[in-house]
This record gives sequence, C-alpha cells and structure tokens, in this order.
Amino acid sequence: MSTAPNTALLDAAPGCCVVLDDRGRFTYVNQAAAALLARPREELVGTVAWDAFPDAVKSAFFEQFERMNESGHVTFEEYLEPLNLWLEVDARATSDGIVVWFHDTSKVRRAEEATRLILEQLPTIVWTTDTELTFTSVGGGGLAELTPTSRARQGTGRAERRA
Repeated sequence: MSTAPNTALLDAAPGCCVVLDDRGRFTYVNQAAAALLARPREELVGTVAWDAFPDAVKSAFFEQFERMNESGHVTFEEYLEPLNLWLEVDARATSDGIVVWFHDTSKVRRAEEATRLILEQLPTIVWTTDTELTFTSVGGGGLAELTPTSRARQGTGRAERRA
C-alpha cells in the first residue's frame, strides 16, 4: 500500500506534524512543521531530533518522550529556546516510532505574561473564580496588603466558607 495519500493528507493539515522512528530520527516533517521549526524538511529528515535541537534534551521534551514509554501518549507545553517558541505538543507512540503534533502557543503565553505584569502594577486585587466560586487566580499589586486570614481563604470556594 502506498503512503503517498497519507503524506498528502499530512501536508495539507493545518497543524505541525513530525514522525520520528524508534531511534529518534525524523522520517517525516510536514510543511507547517518545517516552517515553524525554520528548517527545510529535507535537512531534518534522517536527522536525530536531539541532534537537530540539542537544547530540547535539557527541557521537558526529553523527559516527556521518555515518559511516553510508559503511557504511549503525552501532551505538554514547553519552551524551545533556540526558536523562542512555546509549543503545545501531543505525541503518540506507534509500532515503529512516534507521531508528534504541535502548535505555537507563544502569543498566548506572551499575552498571559503581559497581563500578569500589568496586574502586578495595579493597586487593587483582581481575581477569577470557577463556577463553584473557588479562586482560580489572584493578582494585582494589592496582594501585598492581604492579611494572613485573607490569604488563608485563597483556594476556598463558597461551600468551604459556609462550613
């Protein structure tokens, strides 16, 4: 059976996809992945991923791929320093390697960081809660003014406060 239709399908996919063999060599890189990784796919195919991106060995990429030996599937988000990118990764083991889907989450990460920095400058306290009214985040320059009693209430929802 020919793999050409599968390759054409993966090339047309909007997400980034790479396939690694059991030795960690790139056997397939779609166009979106090559563009995001800023390398021609011809340069990557046949290369060991850790050789192409040695900084990834020192990051969660290596740990997560090692963990995949146990579960067969991992999802994680990690910063790839040489490319200044935050990537959300979904990797799945196959009978002869790993299929890795990923996308750039850098804009979201930078917006979250900018929001955090702005909130730290506010002289007030800003918070978010979930549907149970449990605090999910607290920020703002006014946090320094919290008393020990009010700090103890962080992370408690309506039900816990009634009890």
